[in-house]
Amino acid sequence: MPLRMENDANAALLGEAFAGDTRGRKIVVMLTLGTRIGGAVLLDGQIYHSAGSAHPEIGHIAVQPNGAECYCGRNNCFEIIAAGPARPSPMPALKLASTAARPSFPPPPRANPKQPQSSTL
Repeated sequence: MPLRMENDANAALLGEAFAGDTRGRKIVVMLTLGTRIGGAVLLDGQIYHSAGSAHPEIGHIAVQPNGAECYCGRNNCFEIIAAGPARPSPMPALKLASTAARPSFPPPPRANPKQPQSSTL
């Protein structure tokens, strides 16, 4: 049985192409966001690899003039300003003096029974 190794973005796209919402499509582009920024391209039902089996390096597209140096050696990469390590934490860590001291949050607002509720986004 043949075996082929792929990076995480390509593997995610293959999963979508064979079992996800993009099943049956011949052209798909995927952007992966996490600790790094990656991407994958499906053309004619096959993962796109350029010469030397390279894959699209979406995170290393220059997007900001005079940006910081990226670990790849270039400046201004999308990844250096938008990947996980570059983004601030959405909520700073709470430092509690003891387990008894817990932050309290107000209860969520009650739904208005006279207003119809929608189940779709």
